[in-house]
Amino acid sequence: LEAESEAKIEVILNLGDWHHFTLPDALALFPAAAVYVASERNVRKQPSIASRAKILDRVSPSIPEIGTELQIVPWLGYSQDGMPKMMSGEARGSPRIEFVLSHPASGTIFVTDHFFGGDVGKPLKANTGGFKLVDAAAARESVRRVLALNPRRLVTSHGGRDACVREGAEIAPAYDVLLEAHGVPPD
Repeated sequence: LEAESEAKIEVILNLGDWHHFTLPDALALFPAAAVYVASERNVRKQPSIASRAKILDRVSPSIPEIGTELQIVPWLGYSQDGMPKMMSGEARGSPRIEFVLSHPASGTIFVTDHFFGGDVGKPLKANTGGFKLVDAAAARESVRRVLALNPRRLVTSHGGRDACVREGAEIAPAYDVLLEAHGVPPD
């Protein structure tokens, strides 16, 4: 990866509290990289990363190493009631932790779990199984902050190779569908 990009990997970032299986290998491959994780759940699920992992602040995340090249936006307003305790390790009502990462120069945003890629040519699917709406105002504010980044491309962590990328005019309506799927009426 470093050879292909002709850049040094300086930061490893885990945007959600579920995508954690690759973290031990990533830390081994890039021993000098700073490591940021979405929550203490990542460390609990992958104890071998505890000595290096920095836990992001859920409301005001900051990664000094990335400066303004990337922006990170908290995804708020949800709990993870849909996940069994045996999988999440958390009681119902615990906040669902996810961040949206934006690369302003390319207009690309990266999301982990609030969308599923679905089928090519069809709208993104809202993840209502792992997320439960608990604060409609916070959810709307999260959408507002994401759309204020003026994304031209959205990349999900779920979906086939072609299904996980959406472009331009598909993005804002996808967030309307997402809020509606969680019972948030249109403005």
